[in-house]
Amino acid sequence: MNGNVTYGVSRTRTDHLCCPREPHGGNTCLLSFLPRTSPTVVVCCNVGVATAAADAGCADPAAALLLHNQYRARHGSPALGWDNTLAQQAKNWAANLALNNSCGLHNEGVTGENLYTTSTSSQTSPLNCSRAVEAWYGEISLYKFTSTPYTDNPYSIIARFTQVVWASTAQVGCAAARGMNCYVVVCYYAPPGNIIGDSYLLANVFPPVSARRSLEVDIASVEDVLPTGSDRDGRVVITSVA
Repeated sequence: MNGNVTYGVSRTRTDHLCCPREPHGGNTCLLSFLPRTSPTVVVCCNVGVATAAADAGCADPAAALLLHNQYRARHGSPALGWDNTLAQQAKNWAANLALNNSCGLHNEGVTGENLYTTSTSSQTSPLNCSRAVEAWYGEISLYKFTSTPYTDNPYSIIARFTQVVWASTAQVGCAAARGMNCYVVVCYYAPPGNIIGDSYLLANVFPPVSARRSLEVDIASVEDVLPTGSDRDGRVVITSVA
């Protein structure tokens, strides 16, 4: 466990312990509470990492929310609200990953999760979440806006982007934490996005507004084009794009 030591002890009501002085004197331990019939599992970890995990959270929640909503506005998706319950859940998971120095591990069984991780040697940099939102939205460069988007896009490389702009999602909460050599940001969304199927993607992931406008061509500037439809201003509206 990356140099950590696991002990079995009886259940306790405290939320941390100190490891034995030999060889880990003074270090803080994480208690993993198991059913009453099982002993508590104590994971002894580097005190700096434990402190970083205890301090998990977003240093810039307003910026992270604003960035989400700026990106969503580009696609005509409604603005998100910040949810403190989701933020606390994200904080718990980010802290768990930091303590175990396993920053890339998804929370199994949880839907509507975006995870960002990078290596770091700094234990003092601000726990900013907006950096993750920028990275997730950057996946738009890999996304194909087609009539069969689920068929044409591998979720493994675009799912963070689609969750950021998913139209039916209404709430978000985020947190960040540092491990011994990694930095993690977790965001949880409700209702969760990334429902499988072409129809769901078409209904929730729209082309950028500028791209949609670029599909509207002034009819006076187009020759030998068979319109597929027109609006009240006499513009040709191309209704599908390969």
